[in-house]
Amino acid sequence: MVRAAERRLVTVAAVRVGGALTSVSAGIRYGLWTLDDGLLHVSVAQNASRLRSPTDVRVPLDMEAHGVCVHWGRPRTAAAATVAPVAAALIHAIECQSEELAIVMIDSALNKGLVTVAQLRRAALLRSLRYARAVARCDPLSESGTETLVRLRLRRRGIRVRTQFRRPGVGRVDLLIGDRLIIECDSAQFHDGDESQERDYDRDLLLIHGAYLVLRLRYRHVIYEWDRVEPIILGLIRRGRHLNPRHRTAPEFR
Repeated sequence: MVRAAERRLVTVAAVRVGGALTSVSAGIRYGLWTLDDGLLHVSVAQNASRLRSPTDVRVPLDMEAHGVCVHWGRPRTAAAATVAPVAAALIHAIECQSEELAIVMIDSALNKGLVTVAQLRRAALLRSLRYARAVARCDPLSESGTETLVRLRLRRRGIRVRTQFRRPGVGRVDLLIGDRLIIECDSAQFHDGDESQERDYDRDLLLIHGAYLVLRLRYRHVIYEWDRVEPIILGLIRRGRHLNPRHRTAPEFR
């Protein structure tokens, strides 16, 4: 009930400004995996004027003081909506977020079936190359934002990463590098509980028994400690630890 009340308050604040929730604010409302930047993101008409404070319609909007990010060009079809359509909200996220955080939201929406790649491509038409590039780098198989972030960061290094690799007897694993280096990414800041943790341990034992090397990353490793974690992964790859011992030649990325 508290969360529902909070969502209503945020929606009312966007309407009070003169538009609808979009970008990160809409992503949270849609239940997408995202990182809250602390701003109220509002989509308004291209010709909107006299925008107001999110807390008091008698006060003119001061975007910096009121913590509001305004996105101009609200779709006509959404004129009466209080939350922007998913595709429009994601396009606005590309405008105001880093590319990797926007792709996190896109992956989440695709995985939930809330939007299609075709819809996003249409929404990105007539916009800059930045929009098309973000859509092209998305992966609907990604099941969490931390998985998306690790995939993007390693691929930026030129490393081949397979997503949602299926291992008989174990099921799907988040990321596979080379023949045997598996990276599992916890999706939440706090673990779901002892039962979930027990399942993780059992899966890891089965994978290790199958000659895989398993690296399990917590939320904090990806979000706050990547500068410490990335060199460890790169070191494993340089030493050829991602390859089956029978296939190892030079310790290069593959």
